[in-house]
Amino acid sequence: MPWPALLTRSRRVVFLLLGLLTLVCGAGLKELRVDDRLRDLFRSQNDDYRQLEMLQARFGADDNDLLLLIESPSHLIDERGIAGLRATVDRLEQLPEIARVRSILDARGDRKVGRYILPLIPAGDADEQRLERARAEAAAHPLVQGQVLSADGRTSVMIATLSGDISSMAVLQPRLQRVRAAIDEVAREHQLQIGVTGVPALRSDMTEHIQRSQPTFAIATLVLSSLAALAFYRSWSALLISGIGPVLGLICTMGLLGWLGIPITPITSIVPPLVFVVGMTDSVHLLFHIQDELRRGRSHQEAAMNTFSEMWVPCGLTSLTTSMGFATLMLTPLEAVRTFGIACAIGTAMNFVTVMLSAPLLATTPLGRRLGLREPGSRFAAWLARLVDGRHRVLAVAGAVATAALLPCWLSLRADNRAGEFLPQNSDAARVLAATEQQLGGALQAQVMVQWSDDATAKEVVDTLRAVESEVAQLSFTSKPVSLATLLETLPTEHGTLEEQLETFDEIPEEATAGLVHFDSGSAIVRASMRDVGAAAALPELDRLEARLGELQRLHPGWVFTVTGTTAVSYRTGNHMIAELTSSLLLAAGLIFVSLAVIFRSLRLALAALIPNLLPFG
Repeated sequence: MPWPALLTRSRRVVFLLLGLLTLVCGAGLKELRVDDRLRDLFRSQNDDYRQLEMLQARFGADDNDLLLLIESPSHLIDERGIAGLRATVDRLEQLPEIARVRSILDARGDRKVGRYILPLIPAGDADEQRLERARAEAAAHPLVQGQVLSADGRTSVMIATLSGDISSMAVLQPRLQRVRAAIDEVAREHQLQIGVTGVPALRSDMTEHIQRSQPTFAIATLVLSSLAALAFYRSWSALLISGIGPVLGLICTMGLLGWLGIPITPITSIVPPLVFVVGMTDSVHLLFHIQDELRRGRSHQEAAMNTFSEMWVPCGLTSLTTSMGFATLMLTPLEAVRTFGIACAIGTAMNFVTVMLSAPLLATTPLGRRLGLREPGSRFAAWLARLVDGRHRVLAVAGAVATAALLPCWLSLRADNRAGEFLPQNSDAARVLAATEQQLGGALQAQVMVQWSDDATAKEVVDTLRAVESEVAQLSFTSKPVSLATLLETLPTEHGTLEEQLETFDEIPEEATAGLVHFDSGSAIVRASMRDVGAAAALPELDRLEARLGELQRLHPGWVFTVTGTTAVSYRTGNHMIAELTSSLLLAAGLIFVSLAVIFRSLRLALAALIPNLLPFG
């Protein structure tokens, strides 16, 4: 007995096996988790990521930092504004969720009392003359103006570091709610507008967006596909026969991802609709073949058996070549792309199994008896066949010429990505991030890590940091850069000498300068706020900055200058990701071409199959 006949003669066993497969795989849905860690999107083994890890190990990561944007109807350095700032800091410091708060209140002025450097911001009950002097000092202070205070003085940034491990959303989201509730209360009392953003808030919003969008995308894909199929077939039976297989394939795919520990990320969140659509195409092919068999007078069992026997090879080849295309993504060094490739390859394989079994099986049930024999789209197909017949040579040449003509358009495409494109743009955190960019020149940062040699003198370090500041200042999308050299210039001294500055610097608590210098490793940071202009605009300028720093490095043997930071690495890695996808696509096209040539033993047929698939990329 031919093995395809088992499909109809042992229907109950096959139904049972299909149901068991769905239950076992579907049980993994409860293990499915969302990975919202933004850094993981760019995780790889390249030098850029290693340099980023080194930077964050020395100067701290921003994973736990909430960024509060405080806006006032009047200048913040007045009686009401200072009271509001102090109330915000005090309220945050009372929360067990907050480990540390940094604000403009921490800024120091140019006066000392003994060894104590007086704060730049006076007490809220200071007289107007003292407040006016503080506003003038803030406007001239390089670590305040444009850094934590806007030009009009009405907007300021405050950083609140969350305590403990917040990798779990079950821990992070309640903490964010308590923080927001606390600052909302302060904002109402002091007539301030306080928004919250930063990596933790963006993570939370991104996770909520993914969790909401997953069911929405799945339902929308199912509904739209069903409506299209229903309009095409005009039969509920046809709709169910063609749709159940892809639904089972989607359940099995997502369940297997859960069992394998493959998380849902902003990239893999598109897998469900993609898997469903891929499965639906094979299901439609099977349904058309079943209807054709029934029109020839076959019984429903014969139609199902013949369909399975004749279609498993072409559908199998389709699934194989599709899986090969996705599997090539696993060759990339980028973990996020590899995960996407694995998920799509699994989805394609699972769809082949569930669709090939379910559609013929369902055709032998009462659903199949209600299956109409009309040929949807037959008139259009006949017209198209007549059009092609007799003109195939002309159409083939025209298609090849069009593909070749569009090739330069493909080659001229420019990769681009923005750090914020993985985030829901309608979220509160994203809106505050955009407002920070407008008011203070950007919430992102361009960073250069400077590592000096063991024999470097203090003067050489400071002078070199000033030189790096000058190079970073040439970037068109950044605000004024700051570094240890900038901090030293703001310290109160009698004659302004470097020796005096260093003596005063020694009196500053180490935690207050940890974000600028790391003496144990002999390194410092030059940083500047920047707008999220995108990789296409930023990378050419960052590359030129690296070239200029290369010249500086030749003047300082043993020193290392590295353009790094989350933004630079995300831009580079994002563009590298796009390039890897293009390379994987070309590799997949080559592998599929070879596979088709071997299977059909015809280069002509392989080429005929390849060209139509290349045309859309132009």
